[in-house]
Amino acid sequence: NIGYACWSHDIGGHMHGATDPELTTRWVQFGTFSPILRLHSSDNPFMEKEPWKFPPENAQVITRFLRLRHRLVPWLYAQHLRCCAQGEMLLRPLYFDAPEDRAAYHAKNQYMLGDCVTVRPVTKTRDLEAQLAPAEVYVPAGEWIDFFTGWRYWGGRRLNMYRPLERMPVLVKAGGILPMDGDEIPKNGAPLPENVLLRFFAGADGETVLAEDNGSLPPQSPQYSRVATTIRMTYGTGLRIEILPPQGERSLLPAGRRYTVEINGIGNRLPDACGCGYTAQYDADRRALTLALDQEAIHGVSISWAEMPAAPALDWRDRLRQLLLSARIDFDRKGQAMQIAQRNDDPASFLAELHLTGLPSALYGAILEMLSAH
Repeated sequence: NIGYACWSHDIGGHMHGATDPELTTRWVQFGTFSPILRLHSSDNPFMEKEPWKFPPENAQVITRFLRLRHRLVPWLYAQHLRCCAQGEMLLRPLYFDAPEDRAAYHAKNQYMLGDCVTVRPVTKTRDLEAQLAPAEVYVPAGEWIDFFTGWRYWGGRRLNMYRPLERMPVLVKAGGILPMDGDEIPKNGAPLPENVLLRFFAGADGETVLAEDNGSLPPQSPQYSRVATTIRMTYGTGLRIEILPPQGERSLLPAGRRYTVEINGIGNRLPDACGCGYTAQYDADRRALTLALDQEAIHGVSISWAEMPAAPALDWRDRLRQLLLSARIDFDRKGQAMQIAQRNDDPASFLAELHLTGLPSALYGAILEMLSAH
């Protein structure tokens, strides 16, 4: 509210308190999608922050999110530069973007990050039976896509979302484009990445600028230099992806830089035209097509489909099966829930009958959320 948006928090707690692996894990997730990620505490020898000193389940998730944060640096850095130039805040309340939306003023514990992401940290513990933690999320107007699963939600409503330990509610607005480090395990020191993953969230037109510079020098310095790559998505009866040739000090870019394009929310159909060769892979679970381009980034490239490659509908019965597999309830109730799903094509009829089985409220809520996605 006071315009101070580049802040941090002492992940895991600064002093006093007690060891809580689940709280620390959720806190690291919050820090991953904050302007500054900072694991910090007093010098109490028992306040350990190293991931490998937590139980294996927590250590694995903490490690994954710390690496994800490093992979997000290209997008976060470019967004910092954009916000600085335009006098905007990287992290801000929802009502900053939608001042006439009264519901946005009541979206507590949720915020906008960058130009196209909304984040709702998980602040409650997991339900022991469902193995899911609840979080009330306000989905702003428009269409939004889950960063991790590819589930899509129509906006203008509040939803209870339920997440396992390894995920949290992070939604990207349709048309959003996130440039990331393409390496699963990025290099230390945050050098400009040799491989860039461009994540496109289909559903609307979008544009972003991947701005990169020569380090920690301020833009006012005579030695400061920058290179900027404009990336566009045009969404209509067809689909067009454009990566324009970089502008500025091209010598900053790593030699032989390559792009991998990931388009979330389309079907498994190869483009009708592409300005270079590629290797394709389709993730049916996330409905994401990945094209590893074999052309150097300095030349730019255009990729297009004459007709929109529509994404297949979510298989809600398969999603239900996955929720039941993770739940810690008796096998008979799991089987009963699947039998009800098999004989009911209408979601309302399915939910009415399922409600009589006495499933844990968190599990039933997660099924409600699943059926509200598309």
